[in-house]
Amino acid sequence: MENSSSIIGSIYSNGDIIGNNSASITGDAFVATTHIIDNMTIGGSGRAYLITDSTIGKNASSTTDINDVTVGAHGYANRIIRSTIGKNAYYATSISDSTVGGASYPGTTAPSELPELALPIADVVLDAWETDAASGGTISSPCPYKPANGTVIGPKKINCDMEIDGSKIITLTGTLWISGNLNLKNSAQIKLHSSFGNTSGVIIVDNPANRLTSSKVTIENSAQIAGSGASGSYTLVASRNTSAENGGSEEAFEIKNSSSATLYYAPHGLIDIYNTAAIKEATAYKLTIKNNATITYETGLSDILFSSGPTGGYSIKTWQEVQ
Repeated sequence: MENSSSIIGSIYSNGDIIGNNSASITGDAFVATTHIIDNMTIGGSGRAYLITDSTIGKNASSTTDINDVTVGAHGYANRIIRSTIGKNAYYATSISDSTVGGASYPGTTAPSELPELALPIADVVLDAWETDAASGGTISSPCPYKPANGTVIGPKKINCDMEIDGSKIITLTGTLWISGNLNLKNSAQIKLHSSFGNTSGVIIVDNPANRLTSSKVTIENSAQIAGSGASGSYTLVASRNTSAENGGSEEAFEIKNSSSATLYYAPHGLIDIYNTAAIKEATAYKLTIKNNATITYETGLSDILFSSGPTGGYSIKTWQEVQ
């Protein structure tokens, strides 16, 4: 996270949380196994293997060191070094060059490492959604597929790239599988049909023949992806690009320039959000947020009902990023 980017809500990460230039998380930040929190402002509590150069509004808990950290409440660590602890300091080995607002408790066992958590939607579920989309037929030409303004579509498989631009409005009546890339720009919109009510829909971007340099989503310039308009309705956009997981630099999602949407999911890929883009949810193998971009995790996303349209649905019970 960098350049005044922010997350409104709480985060659980299986990897490091690294900040630069006033990056912030308003809620809690929890990091699994041997990973760290570095150079972050966290409004709630922070827990990691190592916490350095950060400001933690509530409790800070580290398996090893709290180093150069300002802690609003209690500090728990093996060692506390060059830090300000607002309330009590609990440490196993030592404290040095630090200020403690309350009492100190040497010999306290340091917090253990947190476990890694599985991502909330399994690949077998994504496979099932693709089958659902393909049940409505396949569009194979023209390619790239450029639907006209007012197009109503779904369930459907698009057997190539899909491009939507200008001020076009596309309405989904079922699950959409794009076997290529999705490019949405300018003031274009994708929204769910009103028949979805308070349930949510799915767009899967997945070219099984090329998940390294294809299966990508670009959303920019005030483009919108929305639910049905009813409270609790969202559109999940899932990319199955695997570049990040395989050490590559391709982006599964590139979200920029004031664009917004509801839910982004890239279990094996990179989501890159920047230039004042504001979105409501992002879960990924790797996530970068920069240049004033904001993610707002909304209460209630832990129990989303996904519908394949008026005929059926899926229930997801394990979304974990919310407070």
